[in-house]
Amino acid sequence: MLLDAFLFLKASFPRLLMVLAPRHPQRFDEVERLLQQKRVAYRKKSQMNGEGSRDADVIFLDTIGELPAFYALADVAFIGGSLVDAGGHNLMEAARLQKPVLFGPYMTNFATIAGEMKQKGGAVEVRGREDLVREISGLLADPGKAESMGKIGCRLVQGDRGVMERTMGLVSRYLHP
Repeated sequence: MLLDAFLFLKASFPRLLMVLAPRHPQRFDEVERLLQQKRVAYRKKSQMNGEGSRDADVIFLDTIGELPAFYALADVAFIGGSLVDAGGHNLMEAARLQKPVLFGPYMTNFATIAGEMKQKGGAVEVRGREDLVREISGLLADPGKAESMGKIGCRLVQGDRGVMERTMGLVSRYLHP
């Protein structure tokens, strides 16, 4: 579904580049087969050796720990694991970097912050390919809207920083008066 949306968007935005980052390494082979089946030009990050990606439409992030660096370069971030009932992935990394965030309806692992970001305009929930294409097209066509959305999301996520430390401090006072 994501690749289909990307290929559709590529017709309107020829320089569009997708970074595809499976959460679990055991899915790398499956994702690579899908890229091959769709005949998508891609480069595996593990084989790039500092080279660019001019000949690729997709960078396949088959490495661990590099996603934040790619978020920093992104115009829009779609949060995976959220279009199917998998709980969604961490949207806070992208939001901290002031990126407009899109996610599907299944964000149970991050329900509170996802709901708040959606309600306050820092993120948009999409229900399928058509929504995803429409929202990404709108954000790419209106960089001001994308920037505003990214700033809102960042403020919301930054506001949650330190919550655990403050909570533990309060609990500690009661446990050790």
